Amino acid sequence: MNSLILDGQTRHCRYQPRRHSFEYRLMWLCIDIDELPLLDREVKCFGHNRRAPVSIRDADYCGNGVGSIREKIATLLTRSGVAESIGRIELITLPRVFGYAFNPVSFFRCYDPDGVLVTLVSEVHNTFGEAHHYVLRPVNPVTRPGESIRFSAPKTFFVSPFLQVNGEYEIVLTERGDFVSLAISLRQEQQLVLYAEMSGRGTPLTTRSLSASAIRLPWLVATVMLRITWQAFRLYLQKHIPVFAKPPPTNAATFRAGGASVWHRIRDYLVRLASDRSDESQLTAPGLAKQKEAR
Repeated sequence: MNSLILDGQTRHCRYQPRRHSFEYRLMWLCIDIDELPLLDREVKCFGHNRRAPVSIRDADYCGNGVGSIREKIATLLTRSGVAESIGRIELITLPRVFGYAFNPVSFFRCYDPDGVLVTLVSEVHNTFGEAHHYVLRPVNPVTRPGESIRFSAPKTFFVSPFLQVNGEYEIVLTERGDFVSLAISLRQEQQLVLYAEMSGRGTPLTTRSLSASAIRLPWLVATVMLRITWQAFRLYLQKHIPVFAKPPPTNAATFRAGGASVWHRIRDYLVRLASDRSDESQLTAPGLAKQKEAR
């Protein structure tokens, strides 16, 4: 089988307006989606579209429509103008663990029947109950095994309340042996604002390897949202980085990721409250205060 467990790290570094960085251990699954029925039968503790300690559900990916992951990806690619025939599709994602998962980003690597990477689909989730698809085409021809593949796309989705919806993403995919890395850079107004990377080494997804990961995987998946919230508090309270209110989604590639939970409503309220305070602090800055007095 081709499916893997990726054991590695996620790293984030913010450069503007103030530097802030962190790094966490994390594990992902790299699933050949055509192997899902086989994995469901042969790997204990793994389930496909059913309850299990570790599971993948078709409904969690590619929007809220019906159909398998492959069917929904095929529809998305056709709608996005990808005309090539697609063979193997690999999904890099955090699985559900005891029914729970939050995926900041999942990637679909889509290959043609000859094994050439045709497109990379990035499915990004924010903490406001929304998701967005970036359908990315390689910008550089790959001539040697292990050579990095580059992609680019304009930022059109609100993810972090500390970043406005503008700028350009560059994504670099690197595969060397059992090592996989996905690095994302965001530039706004010609400046590097954010760098994020997820990387790890793969081992075949089997009952034995999944059992060996059983101690760490639930903890790592369960704390993703907690870690995002903790870093957000640090940015706001410790680094005093301004907060931007979330605009209504206008891009056709953005969709509701499911029913809005209490957590989503609380986070939306806190962001709006913090953005109002940021606006007030800017209005009371010395220069603006003098302008108001002059009026």
